[in-house]
Amino acid sequence: MRPKRSIVFLWMGGEEKGLWGSQYFVQFPPIDVGKIVANLNMDMIGRTKNPSSVDSDATHVLVNQGEALVVVPTSAATTWSRPLEAVNGGYQKLTLNHFYDVTVARRHP
Repeated sequence: MRPKRSIVFLWMGGEEKGLWGSQYFVQFPPIDVGKIVANLNMDMIGRTKNPSSVDSDATHVLVNQGEALVVVPTSAATTWSRPLEAVNGGYQKLTLNHFYDVTVARRHP
């Protein structure tokens, strides 16, 4: 079945150097950016635990092997929850850790 909308996969680099990839995309968009209805950003933000891992900041979390942090606020955007669970369940079968969703919900009732 074809999707109802076009899907564009965009990988960006140099974000830590000053959002180079994002800036280039906005300056030279290959599509009309006014027609973009969603952006799913997958970023490497986590670190895997090891036996000596310690972080005393309760707002941080280190993940176990086979675990992924979910940073999309599923508490506010439930439309992403089902597809995320379905794709993960049918492919990687990672343990999805919603720590930041819970943390955000507590901070912003």
